[in-house]
Amino acid sequence: MLDLKKIHKILLIRFFRVGDVVQAMVPAAAIKKRLPDCELHLLVDARAYDIVRDEKMFGKIIQWERKTWEKLPLEKSVKEVLKAVRGLRKEKYDLAIDLQDYTETAALTFFAGARYRVGYKGRFKSLFYNIRVPFFKRKRHDMERYMKLLEAVGIQTDDWQPHLTVTSEEKIYAEEFIRKNGLLNKFLIGINPGSYVKGKMWSAQGFARLADFLAQKYRAGIYFNCGPGEGERLHEIAAHMKQKWVTDNNSTLSQAKAVISRCGIFITNDTGPMHIANALDVPILAVFVKEHADPVVSFPKGSKNKFVVVSEKSSGDDIMAEVEEIKANIRELLG
Repeated sequence: MLDLKKIHKILLIRFFRVGDVVQAMVPAAAIKKRLPDCELHLLVDARAYDIVRDEKMFGKIIQWERKTWEKLPLEKSVKEVLKAVRGLRKEKYDLAIDLQDYTETAALTFFAGARYRVGYKGRFKSLFYNIRVPFFKRKRHDMERYMKLLEAVGIQTDDWQPHLTVTSEEKIYAEEFIRKNGLLNKFLIGINPGSYVKGKMWSAQGFARLADFLAQKYRAGIYFNCGPGEGERLHEIAAHMKQKWVTDNNSTLSQAKAVISRCGIFITNDTGPMHIANALDVPILAVFVKEHADPVVSFPKGSKNKFVVVSEKSSGDDIMAEVEEIKANIRELLG
């Protein structure tokens, strides 16, 4: 039986994607609340490092260079992985918790040498854990899945609200971005129209009509948050718009985080920036394309947040009806 009094160093594993890494701040905070003197390390995919690099609850944030290693010749790739694993073993973890639920991450809990290794039961994964948690048989929120793993080691929390830090440097970036785009006296509305999963994206026409309405109704500045490779998506939306808008698709994750923190409301598909906005306490209107996304699984809880479910097959009048439904929810959020 695991004795929490003997747990002094913990490894938390959550590789990717950005929204999942943001949500991992909840179990991390629960661990630190229950074990305030423990040294907590986070193992994270290098692509998501930027969003959590300034979180002080972690004694160390370890970047796992998966994408870089995949591009190397096999022999060199294996050497890099082994080197990284040796680095983990040197830490002498008492406990490793696998939030990712990959066979790869299950193996890492074992090869890192952690005395206690927690994860979900699975055909191969179970070989590497010594605290095995039954997987939910029905659909549950991602946060519930995280909490189930913590409960297995005697840690509980009812607080599902993640939090992210905005540094002084990031605040300066956001202030300069707002100033140079003439938005200092504007109510800033953030819109995230893209997604890593294309099927999760609401229609370009819908976003354009909504953005035009908001710019006029609230005399708002419209900020489109776009990630790498989403320029074409933004041009598609802009082709339907009449009002002005701004973007900065060359920003880093941490810089985008800072601008999102200045928004009065954030309208988004079910994707990473939705969770970033939630962790910054920015009111959210999330659009879920029902064929590809489910609010039961990932919608951020909270009285400031609302969602609308739309169809992938919407067109014409259907899109206009969805726009009207979203407008109504925004009015409720903004009063």
